Amino acid sequence: MGRWFSAAMLILGAIFQLDQIGLINLTAIVGDFHWWGFLMLIPALGALRNAIYLYRRHSAAFLMNWLLVIAVWTLVAAVQELFGITWNAWEGIVGIALLGSGAALLLGGISMRHDPEASR
Repeated sequence: MGRWFSAAMLILGAIFQLDQIGLINLTAIVGDFHWWGFLMLIPALGALRNAIYLYRRHSAAFLMNWLLVIAVWTLVAAVQELFGITWNAWEGIVGIALLGSGAALLLGGISMRHDPEASR
């Protein structure tokens, strides 16, 4: 799954950079449809999947928490792109991402506490 995560991020980054430097014009190619939101979902879902895997194994709490944070931020950005929400309205989006990240860290920290009964 890590290779898909990396490949999706590299492809998306390359496409955005080509658009920014003027070698391609995404609006002329695909119109107003923000297809790259679907591509952004790949790493987000990969991070979420890996966090759930670590949660079920009761291991690597620190890594699981950060994977949840990465998943939340990437999911928020993907949904923002899919619905065409302008980046100028970032205050609301960042607020949602911060709430989701805080909840993920809090719930991850609470659920991963060591239970002496479970280790017997």
